[in-house]
Amino acid sequence: MRDEQRGLTLISWMVVLAVAFLFGVAALRLIPVYLEYLKISSSLTDVQHAFNGQPATVTDLRKSLAKHFDTGYVHILKANDIKIERQGAGYVMRAQYDHRTPFIANVGFIVAFDKSVQISTSTQ
Repeated sequence: MRDEQRGLTLISWMVVLAVAFLFGVAALRLIPVYLEYLKISSSLTDVQHAFNGQPATVTDLRKSLAKHFDTGYVHILKANDIKIERQGAGYVMRAQYDHRTPFIANVGFIVAFDKSVQISTSTQ
């Protein structure tokens, strides 16, 4: 009677573990990048809520954004890196940037982010 093989061989297990290890390392490298983006996104939204319907200037928006970046420990961007344009009766604040992070040896990830919020201000 012949014995049939069931399950994975040792080499198969090593391949499965190597692939799982690569995914784990990728996750460890990318999670901080996305957390930084969430802090930037949250800061933009907070400034939007603070100035919606209020009279504001570009300087006011940048100062408020700089305070939010400082308290949120945002290090990848500065308040001056955020593009603020006049649009109609308000402003559009846009954070568009690429974040590079190393993976293994000379291989890395480039993650592109683009977040914009619209602020409607009153002219008093």
